[in-house]
Amino acid sequence: MVLIDLCACASIAVLLIQDAWSEDHSVKVTVVSVLEQIGTALGKEFAPHIAELIPYLLRVVQTDKSDERKLTAQVLSCVRSLSGCLTPHLHLVLPPLLMILDDSVVPIAVRQSALDTVLHLTRSDDLSDYAPRLMQTWQRSISVTALQPQLLELLVEIVNQVD
Repeated sequence: MVLIDLCACASIAVLLIQDAWSEDHSVKVTVVSVLEQIGTALGKEFAPHIAELIPYLLRVVQTDKSDERKLTAQVLSCVRSLSGCLTPHLHLVLPPLLMILDDSVVPIAVRQSALDTVLHLTRSDDLSDYAPRLMQTWQRSISVTALQPQLLELLVEIVNQVD
């Protein structure tokens, strides 16, 4: 039986991701997919490397202006897979998620994915420190019929955490 040093493998993966990252959309799609799979496979073991990768993911979310925002949706899925490692970085991750949720230009499916991601984070972390910001976004978004069921779930999660 061969023992694999997960930290060494994760370090190599991070270096490969950093080297492979480019402005080419298809490369980003591949890199984000690989990152999501690594995050799912390694779970919390991947935590030491998250700080190096968050800027890449956030840059996608902040700069993707394509009509369908497929890469943004993929990054949101990736963030959910990495959620066990994000606690020290929530102050960086939450604002872009909430901006997507707030943005009426973003397709509703991507906004729902952002809301799913926020809900996922509320279920895995204590976000009570972010309750005011979450509630401001909630208030601006509650009029969107398609988001209302998830927003009500978010309200319950926030109230339970603040209580």
